Amino acid sequence: NPWVGLLNDHLNFRIEYDPVLEKQVCKNASPRPGEVPVYVGTAHTPMPGVAYATISLVPNLSHNGFVLIISGTNMEGMEAAGEFVTDLPRLTGALRSRGIDPAAKVEQLELLMRLDHMSAQSSRSEIIAHRVTP
Repeated sequence: NPWVGLLNDHLNFRIEYDPVLEKQVCKNASPRPGEVPVYVGTAHTPMPGVAYATISLVPNLSHNGFVLIISGTNMEGMEAAGEFVTDLPRLTGALRSRGIDPAAKVEQLELLMRLDHMSAQSSRSEIIAHRVTP
């Protein structure tokens, strides 16, 4: 997506096409302990497997507002992230469980989700990493 490409340099978690693997992967620009530099999904739409998705709230290019970016390594990943971010009780609970105050003002927030799915529907998803810039 060319619009997301304008903000990619500001993201830690980036969904990108890997020409060697011939699929979308999630690259982690600065892995922390327990994280890996590249998250590779095993799912191929609509086959079962693991996918990854990102939810990023970043300043816009003019720094006078924010952009919400929802990306996934496949369609199911993107759909799960979209459903997650619009389910306020679930989003609030997940943020709190990671020590993030949902009411706090942030400069930037990035969430990385892991999704297990079967037959084009998610069965389980969880936040596996995050970045917050206060």
